[in-house]
Amino acid sequence: IPSIGAEHSHAHALDPNAAWFAAIGVLAKEWLYRATKKVADEERSPVLFANALHHRSDSWSSAVALVAILGTWWFPHLPLDQLGGE
Repeated sequence: IPSIGAEHSHAHALDPNAAWFAAIGVLAKEWLYRATKKVADEERSPVLFANALHHRSDSWSSAVALVAILGTWWFPHLPLDQLGGE
């Protein structure tokens, strides 16, 4: 039974295997960006280009998540979450 109290531990709070999903997200969204941009350039479609930029922003978001996941795994005692930590 987990204890409820004032103690707050980040030990084992994050499964480092989550990094695989973030890395796959970066690669998949970057590939979608390039494929969509290629079609947008061929068709001269600003709507497709906007969709490609959306894929690129998703790729960057996944990259930030990857860095955060790896950062909490490599440096578990650093306060990487200032709002959620103690």
